[in-house]
Amino acid sequence: MWINSFDDSYSLTGSLVIGEFLDPKTSSSCTLYHPSTPKYVKDITVLLIRFDEALTNYGCSSYADVIQRNEWLQHNFTTQTTSETTNETNDSLSNLPMVIIFTSMNDGDPGIREKYYGNVDILSKSESKLALIRVSDAKEISYLKPKTSFINFTSDSGPWINLLKSKDWKIWSILFGIFYSSMIILAFSSFILAINQYKFDLTNLRLWLFIAILSYSFILLVIFEYDPWSIRYNYLSELNYEIIVMTAYYILCLCYAIFLFPWIKATRNLTEVVNYNIGFVRKLSRIFQCGTGLAILIKTTSIIFYLLQFSPNGIKISLMILRVIFTILESLFCLIIICTFGTFGVIIFFARIHEQKTRRRRSREHQPVSRKSVRKEIFLSGILTIIIIISLIFVTLQEVIMIYLPITIESFWIIRITNDVSNIFSGLVLIIGLYSNTIGKYSHMMYSGSSDENITTSTFSGDSSNNPNVITSINDDIITTTNVRNKRTTIEILFGRNSLGL
Repeated sequence: MWINSFDDSYSLTGSLVIGEFLDPKTSSSCTLYHPSTPKYVKDITVLLIRFDEALTNYGCSSYADVIQRNEWLQHNFTTQTTSETTNETNDSLSNLPMVIIFTSMNDGDPGIREKYYGNVDILSKSESKLALIRVSDAKEISYLKPKTSFINFTSDSGPWINLLKSKDWKIWSILFGIFYSSMIILAFSSFILAINQYKFDLTNLRLWLFIAILSYSFILLVIFEYDPWSIRYNYLSELNYEIIVMTAYYILCLCYAIFLFPWIKATRNLTEVVNYNIGFVRKLSRIFQCGTGLAILIKTTSIIFYLLQFSPNGIKISLMILRVIFTILESLFCLIIICTFGTFGVIIFFARIHEQKTRRRRSREHQPVSRKSVRKEIFLSGILTIIIIISLIFVTLQEVIMIYLPITIESFWIIRITNDVSNIFSGLVLIIGLYSNTIGKYSHMMYSGSSDENITTSTFSGDSSNNPNVITSINDDIITTTNVRNKRTTIEILFGRNSLGL
């Protein structure tokens, strides 16, 4: 694959030389032997530079560093006035290789995520054409070099350009472009509908979550169509690409964390309605609310450590350490959020079981009991909890696995498939939790709101069954009739009555 040229039909035949560097202890670092040296043959056609060795042993920091420190490789290499120097320079230029091949340092298919640090414009000053090759292929050439020095060089556009031109990628980009666009339309229409019916309330988390889903879906759609994996390096640098993508990922994870606050509140209100471990759940809710705040801080820190590995200035921390820290922080965030959803999901489940037992007991005692099905509410509350947990695990797992995969075409498809599917799935789960008829029917429970609204149960007396505003509050041995607000669905309990834009 070319670095400074894009001639896909370029081909030549000639001699191959493997470049050798001067000892950095006795000369300047990253300095190649001059082409006029007896170490090289006359008329070099292809010069292979083992950049993997130059990076570790000879003080080179980038491909541009090699070109910059060896001026005889540049266009602006000028002759001197003395005849002796002029003759030497002419000899070196006549022996200048037509093609210089660097070994790729992305541990995969060459062309992206390369060591382009430093002054990238220097690459365009090279007199020779610059190309990339796999390290494994360069090693094979090194083994063959003592036996042969005559090669046939043929260029191509590289695997990544071929990928973007492939039929598979075009189909995938169209398909998931439609999915991302549908997510944007759904989130935007839900937000507008809620605004039209109930106006914009800054304290309404439901509206903010719609905005967050809309934002991260829009970012992912744009970057998906513009530059799917920082392949088009001239369009977007690796660091800028990662900042944009991780911003969308951060917003998505914040949606899960923010969703926990109304989730915890809904659980607490349900236990108050059915009179199930009220004191314990209140204490537990305070603890997990603090834990949710800690999870947001952990997520912010993990994103920072992730982006440090793409810093062009070179952080004095090894890449593996940064990846391990990122993995640990991501795991902690996921664990806290999952435990919170799971804990309060289990509480909802047992609170519903408690409500069902209470109904059966009162039915045997011939007390008035609502006819609504608790089993359906138990089932749907469990499904909601499970799909939220699964979607979060899916999102986190694919993000962690991604950083350990080699940069190959196969890895691209693994990352692309898991990333796009998890993003769409997570968005749908969040929208289901915020705006869905199924979830609206998920639970029709009474809402006590706060301690000054002491409505503790949800059964209708025979005389009041025709009046939706009259609800009978039944304790073990007390039956009273009170005028209160209508029954609230789960979405209303999660986000407040005014936020329900259904």
